[in-house]
Amino acid sequence: VKGYAGARAVWPKKPTRNNKGRINLFPIGVDSAKATIVKRLEKTGANVSGAGACHFPMERDKDYFDQMTAEVKKTRYVKGFKDVFWWKPDHARNEALDCRVYAFAALQGLVAAGFVLNREAAKVERILQD
Repeated sequence: VKGYAGARAVWPKKPTRNNKGRINLFPIGVDSAKATIVKRLEKTGANVSGAGACHFPMERDKDYFDQMTAEVKKTRYVKGFKDVFWWKPDHARNEALDCRVYAFAALQGLVAAGFVLNREAAKVERILQD
């Protein structure tokens, strides 16, 4: 996998082999993934549970959430064309967001391969109830 900025799917329909080693490379749409994650982080009130809700262990500290929210979506105009990009202040850490982006992309890859999260979660619940 390799992250790419710009408007593209989080997980590609098929890998590209357009690279030096001619290996299968899965270009991850990091901007799309970040937009989805930030939107899910913004859920509040009655929207906190259900599909797309983010859950975190109680052990997560302020630094973790500072990293999750380190980047901000900004807009600039280049030669008259709108360019939307993610901006990170100098020296701000964003490893937590990057890890969440790649975890989300991995899930999208599994879904593309036929993985059904709700079905698998139900299996785990049945095992835990027995």
